Order: sequence, then C-alpha cells, then structure tokens
Amino acid sequence: NRYSLCWQSKVGPLPWLGPRTQDSMKKLYEAGCTHFMAIPVAFTSDHIETLFEIDIEFAEEAHEMGAVFKRSPSFNDMPMFGDALGQIAAEHLSKGELCSDQYALNCMGCVNPAECRSILNPITPYA
Repeated sequence: NRYSLCWQSKVGPLPWLGPRTQDSMKKLYEAGCTHFMAIPVAFTSDHIETLFEIDIEFAEEAHEMGAVFKRSPSFNDMPMFGDALGQIAAEHLSKGELCSDQYALNCMGCVNPAECRSILNPITPYA
C-alpha cells in the first residue's frame, strides 16, 4: 500500500512540521488518488484531534474534492497494542537498531531531500 507521512494541528505563530495533511490530500487527489485513509500514528487514543479535526474536518475537505476519507480506529486501551510496543522495543534493543527502515523515507512533497534525514538521531547518546 502506498502511504505518505503528513502533519496536522499547527497552533500558534511558530513554524510547524510539514507537509500538512490537507495539502498532501490535495496533491494526491490531483495525481489521481480518490480514497484516503488516515492512520494517526502519534495518536494512540481518541481525543479532540482524532474525533473532530481528522474525522470531521479532513473528511469534509476530502468530500469537497470528490474523494473518500476514513480514519483507522485508535488503539485506546487494547492490550494487544501495549504488547506490540513492548515486542518492538525488545527487538530493537536486542538487535541494536536505533530506528526502523522507514526512517529513511522522505515526506510527501519533500523540498530538501539532500538534508531531509541529516538530523542527528536523538537516541544516539543512549545507544
């Protein structure tokens, strides 16, 4: 399945991470994608951002474009989620891996691919 990493919820005057979810949906729609599935990986439980901003606002924007938009369910308090996190952490520790292979992927609409992943890994001092 094709996917891209997007960001949302900019608050205040300071710059925020990008690309914005809305901008990515628009670019993907213009490229022929008509169905979007949001998987808010930073949000493991339902709250105002998942229930309103993603479920309602993004769905409305997709509908206005003529696209279909859905969000994956949040894990909330599913025991399997906690078990999976523990397993992933244990595997990374046992193999000495600081991050997954996905870390090397560029964001949707990356404007600076030469420096996109040149940020030092913050976990390095602890490895």
